[in-house]
Amino acid sequence: MAVLLAGGVCAASVSAAPATPIAAPEAEERDADTMAALDAMGAALRKLQTFSVRAAFTDEDVLTTGQKIQSGGTVDIKVRRPDGFVIDTRTEHNSRTIFYDGKNLSLLAPALGLYGTMPAPATIAATIATASEDYGIELPLVDLISWGTDPALIARVTSAFTADRSGRIAARNMSCARKMSTGKSGCARAPIRCPARSSSRRA
Repeated sequence: MAVLLAGGVCAASVSAAPATPIAAPEAEERDADTMAALDAMGAALRKLQTFSVRAAFTDEDVLTTGQKIQSGGTVDIKVRRPDGFVIDTRTEHNSRTIFYDGKNLSLLAPALGLYGTMPAPATIAATIATASEDYGIELPLVDLISWGTDPALIARVTSAFTADRSGRIAARNMSCARKMSTGKSGCARAPIRCPARSSSRRA
């Protein structure tokens, strides 16, 4: 399964790059407001027994010549607590579907005509940990499920900061703050924090 997941999973956690580069802060800088926004996101999602999220992403490969090749795709995740999820990753080159039903974790690569299945623990959190620790499989967008429940996940964040120069963006006619956090894996997450009375979505 780890081989099948290669080339698509980490990219699914990377938000689309802005048109104009933004200078990142010094390593280990974690803005308190940004971390608080992530904690609020995790608390809100933990209250939901079922939820779904769609994320669009851009993956960038830098060649030895300095040239950059970009490709895009989408990730759809559907969660049913405490023992079920489906994750669909689609790019212009491949697609992967990951199923968890409380007993097994399975991956389907339809274009290759391949699939893999492994026994899994009885909960989503334990399955995420087993996939990562025992098989080296990092599932896309699982921060949305685990944030606030795993201290190790929070400890891996090395920097967190406001991702746009103004600190404000417009989303669905609302004023929201876009935040960015970067972990040791090099993948970035950019949740959007909106007023409590309004709906929220992930960039």
